[in-house]
Amino acid sequence: MGWKTAHYFAGFLSAGLATVIAVNAKSSFLDSTTTLLAASLAASLSFLVTTMAAQERAKMLEQAAWELEKAMALYRSDPAIPATELGKAEARGVDILSSKKSK
Repeated sequence: MGWKTAHYFAGFLSAGLATVIAVNAKSSFLDSTTTLLAASLAASLSFLVTTMAAQERAKMLEQAAWELEKAMALYRSDPAIPATELGKAEARGVDILSSKKSK
């Protein structure tokens, strides 16, 4: 919950700063130092938003991959396990990805 809130806050703040910078280009109401600081902060926040989203997605993919890897290891080591267990593990991996994506 905290990461999602921080992600949205950083995104909205970055967009707001970019809007102020764009408006300032038309009618200069900020001094050059303030404009430079706002542009730097907007760029930094945009980078942060991008990396936060990628980091969360990487965690989900890793969790789903471990789920499938575990099922494959069990399947290889125990001939009594039916092949349908691999399909079930794949489905659990998809559920991991889809449930985290919708939150």
